[in-house]
Amino acid sequence: MEDELNLDQYSNIDTEWKADQPEVEVFEDDPAYKPFPFALRPAPDEQIHIYFGVLVHQINKMYFSSDGLVSQTGLLDPEIFVPSNFVVDENRYRFYTLNWRGDVYLYWETDSEGNVTLCDVRGPAAPPSRSLPNDLGGQFSVRLGTVASGAAGYEIDSLDQNISTDVYWLSAFGEQLDDTGSDSSSDSSSASSSDSESDSGSDKSTAIVPMPWHKKGYGALFTMESNEVLFEFVMRDIEITDSVQYVPISKRHLYVCAPDTICVAGAPCGDKGLAVGAEVSGSFIILRTSKIPFLRPNKVTLKLTGVRKGFNGMDMPERSRTQFEANERFINSAYPKE
Repeated sequence: MEDELNLDQYSNIDTEWKADQPEVEVFEDDPAYKPFPFALRPAPDEQIHIYFGVLVHQINKMYFSSDGLVSQTGLLDPEIFVPSNFVVDENRYRFYTLNWRGDVYLYWETDSEGNVTLCDVRGPAAPPSRSLPNDLGGQFSVRLGTVASGAAGYEIDSLDQNISTDVYWLSAFGEQLDDTGSDSSSDSSSASSSDSESDSGSDKSTAIVPMPWHKKGYGALFTMESNEVLFEFVMRDIEITDSVQYVPISKRHLYVCAPDTICVAGAPCGDKGLAVGAEVSGSFIILRTSKIPFLRPNKVTLKLTGVRKGFNGMDMPERSRTQFEANERFINSAYPKE
């Protein structure tokens, strides 16, 4: 007869196994994890938390003539606004305690031009509202969610989440240009179609910077004009380490240019008067120089040119006389009469 199984000898195995295991440290919020912006969370001690989020604002300003759109500004420079409630402990991994129950809003105010002047999280009452255009400025809000009255602890059913992302807001303004007016400065005039100076166009767009050698203290640098919409980039002090080497093009340069339009626009200049070949291959510059080490330059600098993304294929596009005159007024408006 087989011996009966003695279970007593196994009674302590579970306890002993647990004692041999390392302790597991549990973090309430892993710093490598970013929660959804503005997400609401039930928490201990009858609290409700809201996570860090921002308002991303772009102003799109369009200028029109009778023939349609003349120019457009503002699409490439969004601004980030942190709600004032969050600024003290600004940190995208943190949460903040909500001290009310009911609706939760992201609220912001602007001036008459659409520039944000105030941004915060508020509730439970609906914030005021005022649209643009308005000389008093605008007042806007979006409901992030709702915390049921009396919600406490981990009662997730008491939360209604409407938005759990950063808030993106685009405001657009249109301005109608006067097709018949002649408000131009003394630098050039577009009032008469028979005026040869008017037909030649303005004196180019300029950047006015301090220049102490001028009597008035300032001078103008003129922008380059081209048959295409081009961006130029200078790659400085590239170290030469081999007769053939691949140098990566900045991802920022690649991003803003149309695909396959970047080329070498300026021959490499080095610290030795020796030839260096350069060509673009995909996202790299291929540099070729002497196989003899002491004949190679130590560093070279070169210039790249690429077509702005979204403008590929544009080569001196046609415009009307009305668009020409509207553009002249727009450029010349930067030069008030003295």
